[in-house]
Amino acid sequence: MSIEHGLADYQKISLEDVDVEIKLGCADWEKGKPQKVLIDVDLYTFKGKFDGKSLKDCVDYERPFLYITKTWPKRKHVILFEDIAEDLVAFCLKDKLVDAVRVRIRKPHVYNGRGTPAVEFFRIRDKSKRRKK
Repeated sequence: MSIEHGLADYQKISLEDVDVEIKLGCADWEKGKPQKVLIDVDLYTFKGKFDGKSLKDCVDYERPFLYITKTWPKRKHVILFEDIAEDLVAFCLKDKLVDAVRVRIRKPHVYNGRGTPAVEFFRIRDKSKRRKK
């Protein structure tokens, strides 16, 4: 995926295929029991060459991983996976190093291997709220 809005310089940290069981969905068979979802998260920083000196200068992909795997399974049932995607977008943008985020959530078993429902959101932090480079 190329970055939107013609921005040329960016760094992307990816977290792919996070497998978690959560209570999600609007169909009767989905209510009341957890189901497997797969999550991809791309965290973007808009800047040129990496000039950091330590881990604190890097985007931390463990933050969203732990949020997804530790917090989401404890949530009450969520009907729309758009709601859970927006939740993850908001969580990722709390990291001041992240200028944009792409979240994709898939329910791989819904159609028994014949199709996979998915939702994908891409959000860019408002320029006025980005950290100074």
